[in-house]
Amino acid sequence: MLFVSTISMNFLGAIEKEQVKTAS
Repeated sequence: MLFVSTISMNFLGAIEKEQVKTAS
């Protein structure tokens, strides 16, 4: 369970980074 939630956080973090890249 903890492992899955960690992957989810990393995945969401990667999406946020991509969005910031696209915005700027």
